Amino acid sequence: SGLLPIAVLVVCEIVVSALMVKSGKFRRLICGRPIVVINNGKVDQKEMRRLRLTTEDLFEDLRQKDVFSIEDVAYAIVETNGKLSVIKKPDKETPVNGALGIILPDTG
Repeated sequence: SGLLPIAVLVVCEIVVSALMVKSGKFRRLICGRPIVVINNGKVDQKEMRRLRLTTEDLFEDLRQKDVFSIEDVAYAIVETNGKLSVIKKPDKETPVNGALGIILPDTG
C-alpha cells in the first residue's frame, strides 16, 4: 500500500525534471529568477520586501562574503537557490598574485 504513493512521487519528479530541461518558461515558473538586491551600492527596498529579506539578513550574508560596506558592492544578487552572489566594485577587489605580477614558487 505504500509503494503506490512512492511511485507517483517518483513519476511526478521525473516529469517535472524533464519539463524543466525542455522548457525555459516552465523552469522560470518553478524555480524563479535571480533578483538584484544591491545595484551599484544602493539597496533595492522593493525587491527586498518582495523577497521578505531584512537588512539584517542582507548584512549577515554580505559579512559571510567578506564585504563590510555596501558601498564596496557593485551588485548583490539573490540566486534561485536562495544564496547571495556578491560582485565587488573593481577598485574594492582584493588583488591576487597574478594581478600584481607576483610569481610564487610551486611547493608541490
